[in-house]
Amino acid sequence: MVVLSASIVTPSGKALIARQYVPMPRIRVEGMLSAFPKLVEKGSQHTFVETDSIRYVYTRMDSLYLVLVTTKQSNIVEDLETLRLLSKLIPEYAQGFNEASISDAAFEIVFAFDEVLGAGHKETVSVAQVKKYTTMYSHEEELQNLIRESQVSDAKNKAREKARAIRQQKAEARKLAGMGYAPTSTGGFGSESMGSMGGNTSSFGPDAASTSSYAAPASTSVTRTRSPSPTPRPSGKRTKGLQLGVKSKPKDDFLHQMQEEQKSHI
Repeated sequence: MVVLSASIVTPSGKALIARQYVPMPRIRVEGMLSAFPKLVEKGSQHTFVETDSIRYVYTRMDSLYLVLVTTKQSNIVEDLETLRLLSKLIPEYAQGFNEASISDAAFEIVFAFDEVLGAGHKETVSVAQVKKYTTMYSHEEELQNLIRESQVSDAKNKAREKARAIRQQKAEARKLAGMGYAPTSTGGFGSESMGSMGGNTSSFGPDAASTSSYAAPASTSVTRTRSPSPTPRPSGKRTKGLQLGVKSKPKDDFLHQMQEEQKSHI
């Protein structure tokens, strides 16, 4: 038995799920599934229909069809058993037999199909085993989830710290503005020098003398000035100069003494 495709389709032939187990182009799969509703007779009790090259083994699920596309040489009994097992698995993953429920559980249903069919051949498994295999605990998956959660948490913390730093800078800027201080620029020497040099661009070529916008700085002459000769320091002895209007005190005492002697002789 070789299953070419396991699909869930609508009565109009629209494929909701189509899992291929042999290499097959998408156009061929869509063509086979779109032709299936036309082959099903209304009110028929058969569970399979055939064409010249393939066989459709199907079952009705409310308004949808579960379809197995097989070769005509496939064992029809095994195909019906596989179809019955797949129909039991779908309610384990989908909430109902409608387009929305099937689309929401599409990946889980495909994984369950892969546990039942390996390379188009039926595996010896039960519904409980398939359910266990698809929901088995994975240490690697748990570790990857923890790493992802840690990365998300770190990114949130960094964003929170950055927002706090920005708020602090804005608060300091408002405080300085209220005190009458203008916010100082953070540009260093490099930005100023580059800004000042940016305007002094010059063109090169034969017309560089006429088209140059660079203005050479005026030459400045540097003159050396002779330092003044040091003035001699005065000696430690201070000479007493002539003082006008001041009489010598010893001379006054001597004259006064002479006058007193003359008065005594008289």
